[in-house]
Amino acid sequence: MQSSQASFLETDDDCLTVSEAAAAMSVSDASVRNWIKTGYLQLVGGKRISRASLDAFRENVVGSDKLTMRANKSQYDYHDHSELTNLIAELLDRPEHTGDSISTLYEGSLSQSYRNLEGVYYTPSEICDLFFSHLPEDRSNFIFLDPCCGSGNFLSAAVRAGFRPENVYGCDVDKTAVGIARKRMKEVTGGSLATIFDADFLNSSPVARTTIPPANVIFTNPPWGKKLATSDKERLAAIYSCNKSLDSSGLFLLACQQLLQPNGYYGMLLPESFFNVASFEIARRKLLSDHLISIVDHGKPFAGILSRAVSFVATKQPPDRNQMVRCANAGCITTREQSSFLGNPSSILNYATDAEDATLLRHLYTLPHVTLAGRAKWALGVVTGNNKRHLSAIPKEGFVPVYRGADIEIDCLKPPTNFISTDMSGFQQVAPKEMYEASGKLIYRFISSKLVFYHDTDQSMILNSANLVIPDREFPVSMRVLARYLSSDFSNWIYGKIFSTHKVLRSDIERLPIFADQLAAMREFDEVRLLQEIGIERTRGGSYRIKK
Repeated sequence: MQSSQASFLETDDDCLTVSEAAAAMSVSDASVRNWIKTGYLQLVGGKRISRASLDAFRENVVGSDKLTMRANKSQYDYHDHSELTNLIAELLDRPEHTGDSISTLYEGSLSQSYRNLEGVYYTPSEICDLFFSHLPEDRSNFIFLDPCCGSGNFLSAAVRAGFRPENVYGCDVDKTAVGIARKRMKEVTGGSLATIFDADFLNSSPVARTTIPPANVIFTNPPWGKKLATSDKERLAAIYSCNKSLDSSGLFLLACQQLLQPNGYYGMLLPESFFNVASFEIARRKLLSDHLISIVDHGKPFAGILSRAVSFVATKQPPDRNQMVRCANAGCITTREQSSFLGNPSSILNYATDAEDATLLRHLYTLPHVTLAGRAKWALGVVTGNNKRHLSAIPKEGFVPVYRGADIEIDCLKPPTNFISTDMSGFQQVAPKEMYEASGKLIYRFISSKLVFYHDTDQSMILNSANLVIPDREFPVSMRVLARYLSSDFSNWIYGKIFSTHKVLRSDIERLPIFADQLAAMREFDEVRLLQEIGIERTRGGSYRIKK
């Protein structure tokens, strides 16, 4: 038990970043994230991976149990990239094969594991074309650059949009993709190919100024979650004044900002996480220092990828005082002030929230409130490593009830359907026993789009689809009232309008406003009373507004 408890010490030596864990296991960052989602790896502080959980996973799971496809796609999804590139090289020399057909073949032949490792997802042409709709009509003298051009989808779109071929530049680290892009552009324009070359833009972007003329327009789909060596991350973090945990897509944003001409246009297709995950805060703030024109949610255009793809377009100039941003989501188009994003925790770009709701959110955060950040202890439920092996469907000696996230209701726990041994020494990850056995704690659903908290006073055990939090003794609101407040319609409205996620993350809960002056006086939570006291009223449609 001691070794499991030791893994909860929040020191740098005991923790790893996702990329460091991926390097240790010789897999992609995406695989590590899958292992976190499926409960194999334990997060400490919401961001870093417990070294003890990685060691336990390596010893107890990788060495004995066959990983499910969901847990590690890189172990079964594979293609011979050398063989594929040789095939493409042969086809490029054959005039009967068009660049478009070769591009389709190449993209379709890349395995999921390769895509995850390199962060490669080629942009559909219809999405590329949308970027150019934000530019002035006359593009003939603009210089366009795609620094992650792949097989040339954005380059082709630039020519369709009226850019002169000699003003269209592209580069990519994938020499095979660059060869395809050259063939496609030659077929479209019949001109020189000197403006398309293979280069590592991210690692050479300061030098790239001597290779690429200053661009007026940069549109690209950068690698998502590309695996970078720790030394590269540290060097790039120093160049762009950001944290070394910033994803490769965020680093490309900072590099493009640096290279772009003043008053130039830039836009990117990014994973949804860029817009709401705390680790991208620095990149979001950099983006918001410029004039943001639009944010568009494109749904899930990439097969096998659960993340939504979201684009932005901006200009490299300070925003106007009342700068409005056009936001498109699920067919609904709204506009709101750019400054409203800066009022969100971590400058989250909650583009699906309209202007009226954004104004209310900003108002709520100006009211006196406290948060749970730095005022509570947190832990995951038990990670057994193999629930089928370690759990019992019936009570038996030496076993106690254990609850899943789905068993948690606001008023009670559902009757237990699983039982767990009191001897947890062989489990993959266990929090300090005293946290589970606390006389009072809040337990909540982890995989959920809704906040569901329960005040537990029965020392209930939980599995890792549930988490727990124990507020400090000095916290001004009782656990009973706090559980009901966090589960209330009002808290769920705030949570959904800002964070919009299907996982209830500690970092998000820590940023929710808790109106302690009003809640501390309550023995039982009363939403109507709370709203009245803070000057908010509920609308007939179930939303909220400032009381008139």
